[in-house]
Amino acid sequence: MQQDILPTTKKVAENAKSVSINKNGVERFCDSFSLDNVTTAELGNAAGLNITQQIGLVCVFNCVNFCFWAAKGQEKWATKINAEMIDGATGMFCALEEALKRGVPLLDAHFLQNLNREKFNELLNGNIEIPGTYPLWAGILTSGRRHPIIGR
Repeated sequence: MQQDILPTTKKVAENAKSVSINKNGVERFCDSFSLDNVTTAELGNAAGLNITQQIGLVCVFNCVNFCFWAAKGQEKWATKINAEMIDGATGMFCALEEALKRGVPLLDAHFLQNLNREKFNELLNGNIEIPGTYPLWAGILTSGRRHPIIGR
């Protein structure tokens, strides 16, 4: 699995051993939220999600919003939504939202914990596999195990 780490980020990944998440701090932050003061995202809400689900979707998105740059001469990743090819972070968000609309339980921590790489790529519905997919898939897998909002 280490072979999927880009050489430019390998040093960071190998030396990030002292990085940790203050789980109590995250819990306090989540408890301090008031959904009365949160507005919906400007990107839209095509899946018809309530505010809690929208926050969950953004959290899942942030776990997999990585690098979509193609190597020189290589095809760029994009997903097809309603006959339109959308690439980059907007494409990723739309692919996740489309998966939710199709009934994929992306906001269910148990689903995320067991999501395999092939199913992850399938739900993104991309023209190609995103280069360096392993970190993306690992991020979503980990979010199912550790995310403070997902799985509550």
